[in-house]
Amino acid sequence: MAARFAGRAVRTPQQLAETHFADLPSDRVEPALWHLAAELDAPLERLLPTDRLAHELCADPGWEFDSGHGLLAAELRRWAAARGARFESGSIETVEDYVRAFARWAPI
Repeated sequence: MAARFAGRAVRTPQQLAETHFADLPSDRVEPALWHLAAELDAPLERLLPTDRLAHELCADPGWEFDSGHGLLAAELRRWAAARGARFESGSIETVEDYVRAFARWAPI
């Protein structure tokens, strides 16, 4: 997957938070970015809010069942339910969608 991001500028999670998620608390944005990158084995320093989970962040062929996508959706569903909300997994298409859902529902 790393080859997909080779030409991108390197940014810290703090820079991403300040540039693209200034309306959210950074103490929610940075853990969301770290968690997403770790679960999807994606290069955190090269993520963009517009990266799509089904395209830029999809698993390499042969690794689809070990990609982390299912875990991310299950966690969001569980966290939303704990807050009395309903989570639709189809509503998370991009890094930005995930970060906003994480910031809203994650129990940190």
